[in-house]
Amino acid sequence: MHDFSETEGIYRSLFDHVGAAIIVLERASEIAMMNDEAIELTGYSQEELRGKILWDYFVNAAERCPTFLPETPNLCQTVRSCEGQLICRTGEVKHVLIKITFLPKRSNIIVCLTDISHMQEIDRAIEEKKENYRNILQNIDEGYFEVDIAGNMTFCNDSLCRITGYSREELLGMSNRQYTKPETAERMYRIFNQVYLTGRSAEATDYEIIRKDGGTCFFSISASLMRNPEGNPTGFCGVVRDISEKKKNDIALEESENKFRHLVRHAPAGIFEVDFLRRKFITVNEVMCEYTGYTREELLSLSPLDILSEESRERFIERLSKVFAGEKVPEAVEYRIKGKNEREFWVVLYTRYKYENGMPCGATVIVHDITERRQAEEALRKSEERYRLLVDNASEGIFIEQDDVIKFPNPKALEISGYSAEELTAMGLTELFHPEDISIIQAFHEHKVPKTEQNTTLRLMNKRGEEIWLEVNVVPVIWESAPAFLHLFKDVTLQKKLEAQLMHAQKMEAIGTLAGGIAHNFNNLLMAIQGNVSLMLLDMEPKNPHADRLNLVEKLIESGSKLTRQLLGYARGGKHEFRPVDINRLTEETSQTLGLTKKEIMIHLDLSPDLIHIMADRAQIEEVLMNIFINAADAMPKGGNLFVTTRNVTEQALWGKPFKMEPGNYALIEVRDTGSGMDQKTISRIFDPFFTTKPPGRGTGLGLASVYGIVKCHNGYIDASSKEGAGACFSIYLPLSQSREGYRAHAPAKPIRGAETLLLVDDEESVLKVAQMMLEKLGYRVIATKSSEEAIELFSKNKTCIDLAILDMVMPDMGGGLLYEKLKMIDPDVKALLSSGYSVEGEAMEILRKGCNDFIQKPFGLTDLSKKVRGILDSNPTDPGCPCPS
Repeated sequence: MHDFSETEGIYRSLFDHVGAAIIVLERASEIAMMNDEAIELTGYSQEELRGKILWDYFVNAAERCPTFLPETPNLCQTVRSCEGQLICRTGEVKHVLIKITFLPKRSNIIVCLTDISHMQEIDRAIEEKKENYRNILQNIDEGYFEVDIAGNMTFCNDSLCRITGYSREELLGMSNRQYTKPETAERMYRIFNQVYLTGRSAEATDYEIIRKDGGTCFFSISASLMRNPEGNPTGFCGVVRDISEKKKNDIALEESENKFRHLVRHAPAGIFEVDFLRRKFITVNEVMCEYTGYTREELLSLSPLDILSEESRERFIERLSKVFAGEKVPEAVEYRIKGKNEREFWVVLYTRYKYENGMPCGATVIVHDITERRQAEEALRKSEERYRLLVDNASEGIFIEQDDVIKFPNPKALEISGYSAEELTAMGLTELFHPEDISIIQAFHEHKVPKTEQNTTLRLMNKRGEEIWLEVNVVPVIWESAPAFLHLFKDVTLQKKLEAQLMHAQKMEAIGTLAGGIAHNFNNLLMAIQGNVSLMLLDMEPKNPHADRLNLVEKLIESGSKLTRQLLGYARGGKHEFRPVDINRLTEETSQTLGLTKKEIMIHLDLSPDLIHIMADRAQIEEVLMNIFINAADAMPKGGNLFVTTRNVTEQALWGKPFKMEPGNYALIEVRDTGSGMDQKTISRIFDPFFTTKPPGRGTGLGLASVYGIVKCHNGYIDASSKEGAGACFSIYLPLSQSREGYRAHAPAKPIRGAETLLLVDDEESVLKVAQMMLEKLGYRVIATKSSEEAIELFSKNKTCIDLAILDMVMPDMGGGLLYEKLKMIDPDVKALLSSGYSVEGEAMEILRKGCNDFIQKPFGLTDLSKKVRGILDSNPTDPGCPCPS
């Protein structure tokens, strides 16, 4: 019993570890038992399989083994095998080899399963590779064949069919004796026999075969032995290359070499052959002897190194070293030769190398004397160097344009454009010039520009995007055998800026003259109106019903006077009182005033602590700042930021601006806002009188015009820049003063009366009468006249009693300046007060420098008039009392 159990255990262990999955079936296809390997292969457990799952449920072998059970199950059946698909518990499908054994005298069936999935993948890969190799062999240019041991064709590709002219069906089964001559077939037999005996591949050339069409061709063949898996020879395979063309070339070459030997002796060029191993000439022709002056025998005893100059010898050795190293060298090379008679000349050598065993052994060389050409090239090179020197150092930009491509730009062209030579040659001509000026360049290219107008001015856009004005001349030329255009251009940007500056200055001067004339005439008119109104009010009771109307007229006159002051400010003709002014303090106070009224605007001050004072009229500089602040506020109706900066600068800060700045130190006041900004057209006109972008009734257009005039009157400069939507920036430059003295306010003066005799001269009758009445109201005795000639006559008669002459500066017959000089000739100690609707600047200042005591600007009131008159009458005769610095 013990032995039986032990035996059963052994068999059970063998059953579980036999190395294959085993399943026992009973009652048709029910599973009775299985070993561990079957459980691992199927993924099912013993409980899931035994008696519960039918065999057909997870094994499909119907296609290859349709019947498992025998018709007579009691008889022992032989083992059956087939391939099928196993469906694992996970759903994975595996390919298996199924072996079925029917137990005798029982209804049990033993099934052995072997997983062959990986073997099928290997088989498929092998088949795919075989097919790939077959495709490669079918598509190579060389012919490919396979023959059996007897030499009969078993396989060939399309290329072999093409070479021989036979179809594949015709070639299969053929022997080489059927398409070669007997001697060729014998040579091929020897080659294949050698391959068979040695097992090594062999290669042979120059085999002639007979094509199907009767023609012949030459080929080379490479043959190898084929063996079966056991290593036994089964046949031969090989590659065939058609060398018919090469064979023809070899024959032609041999014929050519024979001709060459004949031509060498009679060629018009020097020819020689050299042996590298012996380092000697081996053949030379007559021309070579003529070149060098040596006889043939002398040359044949020499080496090529013997006739080369030292420098050429080094290059020859270097070149030969490269040839021996397998490097490619140019076919032609130039050397300097030393002849027998010490004559040196230049030659060009065309070399063809000869090889043995893959190494150069010699060369055939053709020699041409190029001495004259080299001399001409040297002369041309020197000429080109001179021209290159001129072009590279030219003060004009130069480049060639061909098919809209820029070529050969000189350094000046690179400097002007800002581009490198590589960048210029990569861009088209139309990319370089301003779009609006391209038509001018095109007109040059189309020869539509008269010769008398060859020089023109247009704009180039440099790399930084700046406009550069150029004076351009375009000349048609031939460049590299094709039509092109030579462009010569000079940078005239500075000249253009100076022209713009001059035009701007002339325009502003003309407008200023017009504005000054208008203001002068208007002041005379206001003077007459104001004087009469003042006199009427003096003689009228305050309760008079017309008093209020006259007071209103006085206010209107005051508004008109303010308008004329703005005009005169633009014309550099306002009233000025120059004193040292602390710009930082004035800027801070003015910005505070704006901040109180425009609380929606944030004001940012960046004031230099070491800013030097300026000499200026404080009130007018305050007006400048307030006008600019108000303009900035109008550009920011919904609020914004206002940045105010002060700095000490020099004239270098205005480099590139459209005006010339006098050398020196300046105070810079920069006002920048974040408002709506302005376009360039608006910026060009913002300082013009009466120009405004505001709606009718909301601006006179004199604010910035007066700003311009005030700054100019202070010998300063103003510049504006802006872009639409990006705010505006005003930069004001005012000359600095060395004084640190600040502004001091003066108490208002009161009218001062007098009793002296005054001479009053004015060509405007209305002004004359009003001024006379005002002076008489102050207590003075007045002698009045409209004529300069009459004034001279009256002064001559009454010079002892006339204490002061009040002279109008602008009169038709004789101006105030000349009249003053005439009176001074009569009485060198004459005291005079100059009066004008213009300002003290300009002609009035010149008259004051000549000794005239003081100046008063129309319209003036009783207080100002009394102060001026009294100041002159009470002054020392040697003190002219000039109100402005000379």
